[in-house]
Amino acid sequence: PREMSRRMPAFLWLPAYGRWSHLPDEYSTRPGMVSMSFNIHGLDAFHREEYNPSRGYFAQGIESPERWVMRKHALNTLIALRVLQAQSEADENRIAVGGMSQGAGFAIWAGAWSGCVKCVVADMPFLSAMRHVFSMPVYRYPLKEVTDYVQTIPLGMERVMHTISYFDTVNLATRCSRPTQVSLGLRDPAVKPECARAVYNALATADKRLIEYPGGHDWDAGMVERNLEWMNNHLRTMTSE
Repeated sequence: PREMSRRMPAFLWLPAYGRWSHLPDEYSTRPGMVSMSFNIHGLDAFHREEYNPSRGYFAQGIESPERWVMRKHALNTLIALRVLQAQSEADENRIAVGGMSQGAGFAIWAGAWSGCVKCVVADMPFLSAMRHVFSMPVYRYPLKEVTDYVQTIPLGMERVMHTISYFDTVNLATRCSRPTQVSLGLRDPAVKPECARAVYNALATADKRLIEYPGGHDWDAGMVERNLEWMNNHLRTMTSE
């Protein structure tokens, strides 16, 4: 907000899969709230790069939980929350996390791992119920980056599933006790409805909501209003300490 007389509720907007920097838009900002996003790879704020499997990173270090790139991204997410807390415009006691796809998964991870998160908005969360996902043929990138890679290492799928088990969004949802809104796309080929429902069912909170959109793995205009409503309900009613 351009004019503020006090610290405002804030949220960290987490990026979808890729190297592209997400500039502020209707999905990553909300009226009356402070918002922050960042390039999870450390690239500049105006970086533009269309997805290409040759530049994919899903399988980077995936043979080990300690070396998988998603561990680095999870740590970057927690650091970003600390940066947002430190901003003079943000009320450090009223912070939410949100995102779409990869960003939605990271949002739930942050809700599980960070005490500063007060509520979560997760639209079509990625990396969910992956043992179920990999039990079926995978035809789409970027997920196919993983199935391509497992063919190149001994005991490929067994090693990959061991690593992913530490980060599977369903598993981490069992540790997310923050008020959480999850959405799914009824025709989503990337995060299938049953996978998003598994995340919702696993959440360690009774204060949760599941929203079903008719489309696929894409933005829906309804997300703007419903996400703002969820964050307002859980941030604006809180008093700053």
